[in-house]
Amino acid sequence: MALLNYPIPDLEVTLQEVGRVLQLTLGPEKYLQYKDALCQQKEVLRDIHSRLAVTASGRENWVTEQFKNRLLGSTDPLPTSTSMPAVLLPSRAERGAGQLERAAALLWAASKLYSEPRLAEGDGATERTQQSEVFAASRLPGKTQDQLKVYPDSLHAIILCTGGVFPIQILQRPSPGSLLSPLPFLDIYSQVREVASQPAAGPEQDPTPICSLSALPRQAWFALREQILQEGGPAASSLGLMESAVLSLSLEDCSPPAELAETLNAVRLGGGGGRFLRYYDKVANLVVFQDSTAGMVFEHCALDGMVAGLVAESIWHLSESLNLDLCQPQGQTTASPTAKNTSSLPLKPLNFPLKGITMPAPATLGPALQATHPIITFEFFSFPDIFTTLRGHRGLFDAWITFSLQLTLKQTLGDSAAGLILVTPTHMRHYKHGRCDPTYSFSTRSQQLVEALMSCDTEKKNSPQFMKELFRLFHLAFLEHKHLIKITKSGQGVGPHIAALRWGLGQENPVKTFLEPFGSPSIYLTGKDLMEGVECAVGNVYARDQLAVTYLGRRDRVRMLLNGKGSFAKLLRHLQESLKVSLEIVMLLALRYAIAGQMGAVECLLQEEKEVRVNGNEHQTDSNATSSQNSDFTLLIHGGAGEDMLLNQKVINVVEFSLETALSLGAQELAGGGSSLDAVQKCVAALEDCFLFNAGKGSVFNRDGKQEMEATIVDGTGMNSGSVACVRNVKNPVKAARQVMEKSGHTLLIGDGAEEFLEGLELKEKPVGAEYFHTYLRWKEMEVLCSSSNTSKNNHPQTVGAVALDRLGKLAAATSTGGMVGKRKGRVGDTAVVGAGIYADKKLAVTCSGQIQSSQPMSECCHYMDWNVTGDPMWPKRKTSSLMILVTAPLRMAHAGEMQSWRRSRPEFKLNFQNPKQPTSYAFLGDPLHDSLFSRIMLGKEKHWRVWKTVNMCLPYCLTPTHQDLLF
Repeated sequence: MALLNYPIPDLEVTLQEVGRVLQLTLGPEKYLQYKDALCQQKEVLRDIHSRLAVTASGRENWVTEQFKNRLLGSTDPLPTSTSMPAVLLPSRAERGAGQLERAAALLWAASKLYSEPRLAEGDGATERTQQSEVFAASRLPGKTQDQLKVYPDSLHAIILCTGGVFPIQILQRPSPGSLLSPLPFLDIYSQVREVASQPAAGPEQDPTPICSLSALPRQAWFALREQILQEGGPAASSLGLMESAVLSLSLEDCSPPAELAETLNAVRLGGGGGRFLRYYDKVANLVVFQDSTAGMVFEHCALDGMVAGLVAESIWHLSESLNLDLCQPQGQTTASPTAKNTSSLPLKPLNFPLKGITMPAPATLGPALQATHPIITFEFFSFPDIFTTLRGHRGLFDAWITFSLQLTLKQTLGDSAAGLILVTPTHMRHYKHGRCDPTYSFSTRSQQLVEALMSCDTEKKNSPQFMKELFRLFHLAFLEHKHLIKITKSGQGVGPHIAALRWGLGQENPVKTFLEPFGSPSIYLTGKDLMEGVECAVGNVYARDQLAVTYLGRRDRVRMLLNGKGSFAKLLRHLQESLKVSLEIVMLLALRYAIAGQMGAVECLLQEEKEVRVNGNEHQTDSNATSSQNSDFTLLIHGGAGEDMLLNQKVINVVEFSLETALSLGAQELAGGGSSLDAVQKCVAALEDCFLFNAGKGSVFNRDGKQEMEATIVDGTGMNSGSVACVRNVKNPVKAARQVMEKSGHTLLIGDGAEEFLEGLELKEKPVGAEYFHTYLRWKEMEVLCSSSNTSKNNHPQTVGAVALDRLGKLAAATSTGGMVGKRKGRVGDTAVVGAGIYADKKLAVTCSGQIQSSQPMSECCHYMDWNVTGDPMWPKRKTSSLMILVTAPLRMAHAGEMQSWRRSRPEFKLNFQNPKQPTSYAFLGDPLHDSLFSRIMLGKEKHWRVWKTVNMCLPYCLTPTHQDLLF
């Protein structure tokens, strides 16, 4: 696919976006002043826009050129303006790579990436502007503006160390005009090792003076560089070799600081080992400390943070893919200290005789600048499955970070936070212009969400009760966030256009004052939801008063980095502590939204709820309902039984939300006149789509490390059923069971036979791979089982199920499970057997959960419950003989005597419990002396799960509804 030319911006679109942002950031009075100034200067702006359109039409990369020219025009020292540091992940080599070995591996990886750029870009069409200026490129100081110069014929890198500055060869070109290729690793390593063995540098070989010059303000460095070039001789030649190198590598003779944030600053500003070893004019720089900790420093004028992260990540992966053992001569386990140096360059330090040059004092960047340009970092941990769920909903991870930061700014800065412009760079690699364009992330909806979160009392702030209003506000803010990103990605971003208009206006023009903040936004937020290879990195702060926030996602955490200048430098610690809390608050809301998205229930939850009659409340009948329809319906679901569930309240809240969401889908179906069969399928399919339950996506692993799922659906009125078992690639087993019931002519299909049947259907669901079902939580359960001799306990919600009575009086039941952790391949449980784990007819609907292993048919339990309830003299008269019972007790039927004792005891219904923890309006058909989990809950010793909505959601335990809850 050919890359697109960046479109010529539309003036009215740009001014509309400017107005949107200023209306949010300015007070009402100042905003009116802007509108007045805009009306007066509209013709001036049209004239500037017309001239821009003429010049831009002939330059496909006009935006990139504009961006680079602005940065190249900055006279600030590079270390504290446009340098972008990153710390790479430690090497995964089992034997541990030493400093020199890792330095050589990184140099080889950089040369490999330089010679084969598609290793970073992939196979898709992407712009090459930035990648072509990463390696063999330098930012040369200029009198009024710097110059970015590329040296395409360069084959060498420079190493900066205590011995001096050494050029070494890392690339080779077999013949003129042929393709570049990296020098073999051993050849690079031998040069690095020889460099490291050199004695300490003398005065004329000391790298500190020449490196310190590159850290000066650019105009000062320009003047001194001109003197060096005019003098000529060894100093000018040495400087030429430094400038034309592919990249530089600094070998520090010290270990990095203990704190990661200080290490990041040490990568950028120097390790403090006695000599200053950073040459900032190079676009790409490697740093390796004595303990092999490594980092990179990039020059922002050549590439944006997104590409810098891509290059760093690619170099790390390539260096880790290098099998160092295979690179050694046979019989050696480490690189040979006597390997021959095949480089065409003489390995000796460069000379810098600068006696005729008036040199400034040597730079002491480290301690001084770390105090005035602090960086702080922290990690936010959570379950890998939660991060996977957030990443699975496009744009949600980024929105979570964005809204959390906005909440933090509001909490820390108060009302003044509303006046800040927050920018989220959006990458444009599908255009010939490939730089990041700014998306102005503050929006009306996000402000409303933040205000709502701020209005919560202390208890809700620490443990938010995510009400429907918060869910609605989050939904609207998220939609607006995605819309703003989409506009930028489509080439309608206004950042470059605003910059062109601003530069075209005279200093006295009143509109220019309102456009200036767009050139140096107060907050700069950038990052990636999942990045390997980069331990931490931070955006540069090039404005006088600016905060840069970077986030790097991992499997089980996200690393946050804050870098501030001016007033923000003093607030970093306060921002850090507030951000930790905000990330947790907003994550719980974002997770609920993601789960609702997985279930396909977002719109359902957003709809205004119809009143249905629950526990005596009035029900608003459907005007379309026929007179033959009963106006009542009932729906009960369960999320499964479990033992010793040590779940904290936040997890329980999310589980309950998930259950309520599934319940809402079924309730919506029934409220619209849908059938009980469709309702139970919707509920169970929704629970199968959620990683929290042992069904579908959240299914447990068998002892072979695979999922084998089963499900059943029963039409009580039609006395028909369908079941599947041992299916591996079916996203929703309950839907497959419905297909078996209606289209197979059978009641149960297993394994390959079931999947072949489903594949042959005309309208079929797309199969999913094993990776879809892989969840961290279930894998850890399997690991615990394999490493322990103890009997496995289900310590997480298990089999899911639903029973429903629709308005026509029809009963249905459905259930689904992944089975037991560590079960044998091919094991079929009670869920797939009608009359064991599930049953329904015209009078009764039952679904069960628990570890049921018995020779006694579960259908006897169904008959018992039916006989017990209808035969009990206390049972009240009802309009219909239909009954639904949801059985989810952890019935360990291996101990069949427990069931028999239940059956014999036939206790009276127990109502009006005094303990507030006891469930109300339910009867316990069991022995109160039993110490099972079910008994403890019924006696009020343990909390049960309960969610009341417009219909009943039953608990994951064996309960029988009393007459107060039967709505027949």
